[in-house]
Amino acid sequence: GNAGNTVAQTAMDNLPLSLTKELQKAMTMTGANSMTQLQHSVMTQVMINTFHRVDQHVATAVTDTAIIDATSGTTMTVALKLGDHLHIANVGDSQTFVVSYSKTTTTTTDGRGAAAEEADEEDGTVNILYATRPDKPDLPDERQRILDNGGSLWLPPPTARGDQPPPRVYLEGLTDPVTNNTRNYVLALSRSIGDAAAHAMAGVVADPMVASLQVSAFLDGDDHKQLFVFSASDGLLQKMAPLGIANRLAASLYHQDKGSRGTVSPLETIEGIILDANEAWSKSRSVENNELKDYRDDMTLTVVKVLH
Repeated sequence: GNAGNTVAQTAMDNLPLSLTKELQKAMTMTGANSMTQLQHSVMTQVMINTFHRVDQHVATAVTDTAIIDATSGTTMTVALKLGDHLHIANVGDSQTFVVSYSKTTTTTTDGRGAAAEEADEEDGTVNILYATRPDKPDLPDERQRILDNGGSLWLPPPTARGDQPPPRVYLEGLTDPVTNNTRNYVLALSRSIGDAAAHAMAGVVADPMVASLQVSAFLDGDDHKQLFVFSASDGLLQKMAPLGIANRLAASLYHQDKGSRGTVSPLETIEGIILDANEAWSKSRSVENNELKDYRDDMTLTVVKVLH
């Protein structure tokens, strides 16, 4: 939308306080002595309430509709570690991934037959263990909710490369608050923060999909296994494979202090991934439409180690 970046910043600024309030409320209601005692069903409601709080804040915090209007919104994805559990919530088509990295080890024996394991710092195995679902209007459950709430779907024409874009939520005849012109409105998401028009008239919701994942189950007793989480927006994921991103992030997270191939920092790695995706956008757009060769979708990437 016209103010998607403002919506995203507003949501990000409000999220920590909203989540803290909902966690405190849940502890009071359940009598829990620690946040780690909150069960999955409770944490699911905590995340839903948090996302609703943020969505309401976006709707009311800025009254100047030229800054935030009914057709501006954002995705939001959250990962929270409490004790042995990762609680992950998501709306929209940004995604969060849980990734394992295992060092390659070799077993050696001394002259007396004693065995020892040595880690090969140059190599390791990277696996994506979990990924959130991108919320798209063509998913059967999402499509049905949209249609049941008065929304409709629009199928864009194929691109010049012959690719078929997915359906969009479609609203006709909305007034643009910036230009005051009437225009049609399409949204490639079935869940979002903001996008008040689609929420009110087309069944788009701010309810997140929530998962509670056990960290120790992922580790499975393997002392050589490490976990990290990364989140990426769809503008990045359209051009870069998640496993490729995970491999590059793992190299920077676990080799940067070893003097081997991963001598660049995680921040430099993130910048490099985004620049590579930007180049891919430029190449694909120049094929489809030379006038749009400088366009790219918004690209965001964050990464954090899971300590255990």
